Amino acid sequence: MNFATIKAGGLRPSDVAKLLHISRVAVSLWFNGHSQPHRLIEMRVHRLEDAVRSALQSGDLPISRDVPRNERYEAKAAAVHKHLQQLGLAAIDS
Repeated sequence: MNFATIKAGGLRPSDVAKLLHISRVAVSLWFNGHSQPHRLIEMRVHRLEDAVRSALQSGDLPISRDVPRNERYEAKAAAVHKHLQQLGLAAIDS
């Protein structure tokens, strides 16, 4: 699994971990190529990737540096959830 799309969307391991409700360490290992998502959450990661790709195409991601740092995660999460809905995809947090 390649995380280039998710990275291009400006999502950091901590952002992905919050969105998926999993460990930041696990996501960091994925980002660095040391492991892959467990098969039980692999579909959630694919849905996240699809939503990020859609958000990139529409210009909703990456979030502008003008957005205060403490508000960036919420803006990223809102963009992901918006595109999950637009694509008719199930939530990624369950």
